[in-house]
Amino acid sequence: MSIALEKIIGDAAVTIRGTIFHKPVQILAYADDIDIIGRTRSATTEAFTSLEKVANSMSLHINQEKIKYMPVTKKSHASYPHYLEVGPDKFQVVQSFTYLGSDVNCNNDISTEIQKHILAANMCFHRLRKHEITLDLKKY
Repeated sequence: MSIALEKIIGDAAVTIRGTIFHKPVQILAYADDIDIIGRTRSATTEAFTSLEKVANSMSLHINQEKIKYMPVTKKSHASYPHYLEVGPDKFQVVQSFTYLGSDVNCNNDISTEIQKHILAANMCFHRLRKHEITLDLKKY
């Protein structure tokens, strides 16, 4: 995690210890990517607002084109609006997105992710077979 991002999270007073099972919000951060997991919409928007305020004070701005909001609920996604507004910010409501190269979806369905990894492993295996070197053990 970058030093700036670590400072922003620290100054935003968002608890980073523990897991989502014991607190209202969980922050996942790597390089310049942040994932805010909240038990409720209000907890999530409060954490975002706090992080954005500290980032702006450091002259850092959030790229609104990359922000997505994915509710994970038993309710139908048809009942959600297409955008979630938090102050002047507007986030697209999605049913899936890619985070650090992995597909995340609201149904917690990892079958496509597993298929993607199997395909990548097969491609690697077959590429390595092209370069297979046969050792003649009689020489040694």
